[in-house]
Amino acid sequence: MIHQQHRAASTAEQLMRARYTAFVIGNSDFIIDTYHSSCHAEQEREHILDAIDIKWLKLEIIATELDTSAETAFVEFKAWYMEGEQLQHMHERSRFLQEETKQGHCWRYIDGTPPKNSPAINRSSSKPGRNDPCPCYSGKKHKKCCGA
Repeated sequence: MIHQQHRAASTAEQLMRARYTAFVIGNSDFIIDTYHSSCHAEQEREHILDAIDIKWLKLEIIATELDTSAETAFVEFKAWYMEGEQLQHMHERSRFLQEETKQGHCWRYIDGTPPKNSPAINRSSSKPGRNDPCPCYSGKKHKKCCGA
Protein backbone atom coordinates (compact mmCIF):
# COMPACT_ATOMS: atom_id res chain seq x y z
CA MET A 1 0.00 0.00 0.00
CA ILE A 2 1.27 3.41 -0.93
CA HIS A 3 0.28 5.17 2.33
CA GLN A 4 2.23 2.52 4.26
CA GLN A 5 5.23 3.30 2.05
CA HIS A 6 5.52 -0.19 0.59
CA ARG A 7 5.74 1.33 -2.88
CA ALA A 8 5.81 4.73 -4.57
CA ALA A 9 2.79 6.17 -6.36
CA SER A 10 3.13 5.86 -10.13
CA THR A 11 0.68 8.72 -10.78
CA ALA A 12 -0.25 11.96 -9.04
CA GLU A 13 -3.80 10.66 -8.58
CA GLN A 14 -2.49 7.58 -6.76
CA LEU A 15 -0.51 9.83 -4.45
CA MET A 16 -3.58 12.04 -3.89
CA ARG A 17 -5.65 9.01 -2.88
CA ALA A 18 -2.87 7.71 -0.61
CA ARG A 19 -2.51 11.11 1.07
CA TYR A 20 -6.27 11.25 1.66
CA THR A 21 -6.13 7.78 3.24
CA ALA A 22 -3.24 8.95 5.42
CA PHE A 23 -5.39 11.86 6.64
CA VAL A 24 -8.24 9.42 7.41
CA ILE A 25 -6.05 7.01 9.40
CA GLY A 26 -3.88 9.71 11.00
CA ASN A 27 -0.55 8.92 9.33
CA SER A 28 1.06 12.37 9.59
CA ASP A 29 4.54 11.05 8.78
CA PHE A 30 3.38 9.85 5.35
CA ILE A 31 1.69 13.18 4.66
CA ILE A 32 4.86 15.09 5.54
CA ASP A 33 7.10 12.67 3.63
CA THR A 34 5.07 13.09 0.43
CA TYR A 35 5.39 16.87 0.30
CA HIS A 36 7.94 18.14 -2.22
CA SER A 37 11.25 18.87 -0.46
CA SER A 38 10.97 22.59 -1.33
CA CYS A 39 7.88 22.84 0.91
CA HIS A 40 9.67 22.13 4.22
CA ALA A 41 6.55 20.30 5.40
CA GLU A 42 8.00 19.39 8.79
CA GLN A 43 7.42 23.03 9.75
CA GLU A 44 3.70 22.51 9.03
CA ARG A 45 3.32 19.41 11.25
CA GLU A 46 0.99 21.18 13.70
CA HIS A 47 -1.42 22.23 10.90
CA ILE A 48 -1.30 18.73 9.45
CA LEU A 49 -2.14 17.23 12.85
CA ASP A 50 -5.15 19.58 13.10
CA ALA A 51 -6.41 18.33 9.72
CA ILE A 52 -5.99 14.72 10.81
CA ASP A 53 -8.34 15.33 13.76
CA ILE A 54 -11.22 16.03 11.36
CA LYS A 55 -13.64 13.20 10.55
CA TRP A 56 -12.99 12.65 6.83
CA LEU A 57 -15.90 11.05 4.96
CA LYS A 58 -15.32 10.89 1.23
CA LEU A 59 -12.84 11.76 -1.51
CA GLU A 60 -14.15 12.65 -4.96
CA ILE A 61 -11.58 13.00 -7.74
CA ILE A 62 -12.95 15.44 -10.32
CA ALA A 63 -10.11 15.69 -12.84
CA THR A 64 -6.47 14.74 -13.35
CA GLU A 65 -4.18 16.62 -15.71
CA LEU A 66 -0.59 15.78 -16.68
CA ASP A 67 1.56 18.69 -17.87
CA THR A 68 3.25 18.24 -21.24
CA SER A 69 6.62 17.99 -19.51
CA ALA A 70 5.32 14.96 -17.53
CA GLU A 71 7.06 16.45 -14.49
CA THR A 72 3.98 18.31 -13.20
CA ALA A 73 0.45 17.04 -12.65
CA PHE A 74 -2.76 18.48 -11.23
CA VAL A 75 -5.53 16.65 -9.38
CA GLU A 76 -8.81 18.44 -8.73
CA PHE A 77 -10.83 16.92 -5.90
CA LYS A 78 -13.47 17.43 -3.26
CA ALA A 79 -12.93 15.97 0.20
CA TRP A 80 -16.03 15.74 2.40
CA TYR A 81 -15.76 15.86 6.18
CA MET A 82 -17.65 16.58 9.38
CA GLU A 83 -16.45 19.38 11.60
CA GLY A 84 -18.49 19.15 14.76
CA GLU A 85 -22.05 18.63 13.52
CA GLN A 86 -21.46 20.48 10.25
CA LEU A 87 -20.93 18.73 6.90
CA GLN A 88 -18.29 20.52 4.84
CA HIS A 89 -16.17 19.89 1.81
CA MET A 90 -12.85 21.18 0.62
CA HIS A 91 -12.48 21.75 -3.14
CA GLU A 92 -8.90 22.01 -4.34
CA ARG A 93 -6.74 21.75 -7.45
CA SER A 94 -3.54 20.17 -6.13
CA ARG A 95 -0.21 20.45 -7.89
CA PHE A 96 2.25 17.56 -7.85
CA LEU A 97 5.85 17.51 -9.08
CA GLN A 98 8.23 14.68 -9.86
CA GLU A 99 11.21 14.58 -7.52
CA GLU A 100 14.26 12.34 -7.28
CA THR A 101 14.21 10.46 -3.95
CA LYS A 102 15.81 7.38 -2.41
CA GLN A 103 12.97 5.40 -4.01
CA GLY A 104 13.72 6.86 -7.45
CA HIS A 105 11.61 9.38 -9.36
CA CYS A 106 8.47 9.97 -7.24
CA TRP A 107 5.43 12.21 -7.29
CA ARG A 108 5.33 14.78 -4.47
CA TYR A 109 2.60 17.21 -3.38
CA ILE A 110 3.64 20.85 -3.70
CA ASP A 111 0.53 23.00 -3.19
CA GLY A 112 -3.15 23.42 -3.90
CA THR A 113 -5.53 26.22 -4.80
CA PRO A 114 -9.31 26.46 -5.04
CA PRO A 115 -10.50 26.00 -8.63
CA LYS A 116 -11.78 29.12 -10.36
CA ASN A 117 -15.26 30.17 -9.21
CA SER A 118 -15.22 27.81 -6.23
CA PRO A 119 -14.61 28.54 -2.55
CA ALA A 120 -11.92 26.41 -0.91
CA ILE A 121 -14.29 25.30 1.84
CA ASN A 122 -18.04 24.94 1.51
CA ARG A 123 -20.08 24.71 4.68
CA SER A 124 -23.47 23.05 4.44
CA SER A 125 -26.28 25.28 5.60
CA SER A 126 -27.73 22.73 7.99
CA LYS A 127 -26.60 19.69 9.88
CA PRO A 128 -28.14 16.37 8.90
CA GLY A 129 -31.03 15.10 11.00
CA ARG A 130 -30.81 11.76 12.78
CA ASN A 131 -33.07 10.06 10.22
CA ASP A 132 -31.57 11.78 7.18
CA PRO A 133 -29.27 9.83 4.86
CA CYS A 134 -25.67 10.07 6.03
CA PRO A 135 -23.72 12.77 4.16
CA CYS A 136 -20.84 10.31 3.61
CA TYR A 137 -23.04 8.49 1.06
CA SER A 138 -22.81 5.16 2.88
CA GLY A 139 -26.52 4.55 2.29
CA LYS A 140 -27.16 4.38 6.04
CA LYS A 141 -29.13 6.79 8.17
CA HIS A 142 -27.00 9.51 9.77
CA LYS A 143 -27.80 8.21 13.29
CA LYS A 144 -26.43 4.74 12.40
CA CYS A 145 -23.30 6.04 10.67
CA CYS A 146 -21.37 9.29 11.16
CA GLY A 147 -23.90 10.64 13.67
CA ALA A 148 -23.48 7.67 16.02
